[in-house]
Amino acid sequence: MNTEPLDQCLAAETRPGRTWADRAEEAMSTLERNGTPFTADDLRELIGPDHEPHHPNAVGALFNQHRRAGLIRQVGWHTSTATKRNGGSHRRWIGVQNSEDGQ
Repeated sequence: MNTEPLDQCLAAETRPGRTWADRAEEAMSTLERNGTPFTADDLRELIGPDHEPHHPNAVGALFNQHRRAGLIRQVGWHTSTATKRNGGSHRRWIGVQNSEDGQ
């Protein structure tokens, strides 16, 4: 079995200097391509519990950046399942490339 791709993936995942922002961008790209609606809870789950943003508003800023760039659009609202969000509501998004009308 060729383990080189796995070794490269592990090296990229654990390389020094890999920031929350790096992980968040990769997670957003995955969610945008997935073709199903997603929330900030889904993003946090992909990033993992061991990685926290440098600022509490970083998640919202990331979603806003992707919305302004036309990569995602809002498709509804959802009640958060994250304990720290205490059942607060947040938006449900979908990648524009996967939405029916592309808007």
